[in-house]
Amino acid sequence: MATHDDDFARDYATRVVILSAGAVVEEGPPEEVLVHPRHPATRQLLQSKGKKISSAPPL
Repeated sequence: MATHDDDFARDYATRVVILSAGAVVEEGPPEEVLVHPRHPATRQLLQSKGKKISSAPPL
């Protein structure tokens, strides 16, 4: 399934994949990727939606 709703993905997906310019930049369990994003594109996406994110080591 494809979605732009990160809350839905966090609640129902077992794995998420983040794309930037058509390339996979981050993937993994939603509680890891959406709560502790490592790639700048993932952090920027979540921050643009007003999400507070915790810092994680960058990729």
